[in-house]
Amino acid sequence: MLTLKRLLLTASMGCLMTAVNAAPMDDARTAYNKGDYNILDIKSAYDGIRKVVWKGWGWTDEKRADYSSRKNEIVSLALEQLSCTRIFVIDISEPPRILERIESALVTTFHQSGNELVDKGMLLMPRKDNEEPIAISFESTSLIYGLPANLIV
Repeated sequence: MLTLKRLLLTASMGCLMTAVNAAPMDDARTAYNKGDYNILDIKSAYDGIRKVVWKGWGWTDEKRADYSSRKNEIVSLALEQLSCTRIFVIDISEPPRILERIESALVTTFHQSGNELVDKGMLLMPRKDNEEPIAISFESTSLIYGLPANLIV
């Protein structure tokens, strides 16, 4: 079984992020507020429905103008989504490559289970054929729908 060090697993509506310290959460907050990430309608998300109210990723001149004219609304929506974000800390002592494999396995598991809220099109780095499989067990007092108790990465 995997020996654990410090890994942040951030579960937000439509987003799954992993990091080895708190700085990436600050980076994510900034990116949400700048309109770089997708923002979901929270009421729909709680019903399991993916309704994007702001499409992050990829900027055009028209999109920059739209963001500028709706900045207060978009920042408010971003803050609402971030208020639904929960951070789970996992101890892990393995090299960064393991973090990539865990993130890929989690996202793939969520997608395969029909979870519509987790973004698609993420750059995932799954286990390569020449890498030894690792069994991971998750234990938490919080229920995360779709998170398996055990996972092979």
